Amino acid sequence: MSHKKATVLLAGLAMGLGGTAIAQTSSLDEARSFAAETRTDASRATLNQGAAGGPEVFGRLQFQYNVTLIDDPVPATGEDYANGFQNRRARLGVRGEEEGFGYYVQGGFDRNSGSFDLLDFYITTDVPGMEDEAKLKFGQFKAPFLYEELVSSGSQPLVDRSFTNSRFSQGRSQGISFIYAGNEDDDYKVEVNFSDGFNSANTGFANPMEADFAIGGRLDYKVQGAWSDLKDFTATQGQEQALRFGGAIFYQQGDGTYALGTGATNELDLLSVTVDGQWEQNGVSVFGAFILQDFDNGTDDGTDMGFIAQAGYRFDANQEIYGRLDYILADADGVDDFVALTVGYTNFINGNHNAKFVADVFFVFETVNMTPLTGGSEGLALMPDNGDPQAGLRTMFQLNF
Repeated sequence: MSHKKATVLLAGLAMGLGGTAIAQTSSLDEARSFAAETRTDASRATLNQGAAGGPEVFGRLQFQYNVTLIDDPVPATGEDYANGFQNRRARLGVRGEEEGFGYYVQGGFDRNSGSFDLLDFYITTDVPGMEDEAKLKFGQFKAPFLYEELVSSGSQPLVDRSFTNSRFSQGRSQGISFIYAGNEDDDYKVEVNFSDGFNSANTGFANPMEADFAIGGRLDYKVQGAWSDLKDFTATQGQEQALRFGGAIFYQQGDGTYALGTGATNELDLLSVTVDGQWEQNGVSVFGAFILQDFDNGTDDGTDMGFIAQAGYRFDANQEIYGRLDYILADADGVDDFVALTVGYTNFINGNHNAKFVADVFFVFETVNMTPLTGGSEGLALMPDNGDPQAGLRTMFQLNF
């Protein structure tokens, strides 16, 4: 191994040892965890100055050091590894309630430019006559499609979401949802959504990136356990069994309405379907999902599919090991399937996601630029590569406030 590669790998190891050292200075008992959360709640109450509903300021910082080893770089004259620090996510937001309406506003600083961009902005209200059962949600937010995407980036079991999720993610869009049930004593949750289409955040109504229409919905059914146990992908020691199944279907269509600059919205007919399941008990957690997308953009058409299988074991209050398999089946000629394996370790500083250190290693077994993820993804530390395999080390410290 070259001196330069050894140096960057040692830097990654140093961050890992630093995260572990921080964790070891913290008490492992549940009392301290509860006290920390109580102090956080108290500080937020002070900010609210006793006003019911807010506003409450919140944020998330995710600081990473990544190393990616590239088999055949693009361009060919490039170096065979990439390394460095990045602010993966730096977010600020406010939420609260006013005049019977809930509100949520969140923005994020771009990791390359530092510019602050709007992520979420939505309002919620009870449906008249169904106050304890149904809500309306309108504004800009994530459509209810992939469950992994709907779970907060701050509650993921590894450094980031799966590669498969990045390929099929609904992203954010502007629209309206009708949400029925989903309270702790309900066994099911239904959300029906009408929007501008997947990945169309921060667009005006005549933007060519918007669909003519997009409609769909999601159903989740809780067989056993509590919804609160299923809001992330980790199970604490002693946790009772929790089991959930869900699915969603969406359809969007383009090229049928006027758009500024182009005369019409981008041509795209997209049908997206997913089913998923989740099981947790006594430190063991398992999640799996299947995704199908049938697309026709006027030039290409096909049906891509994706699979996610992941499992973890939290062997004490503060430590967890995790593994994930990604598989994307490409329909287009000349495009290979994408296969990746990721394994990692998490140290929860005080037993929760608010402060934690995460490290993982991923292996991509196919040529990245011959798969549906051609060009890679800097945010996921996946680099463009004309060879295989590609491997990466990712480390992250996270702080929620």
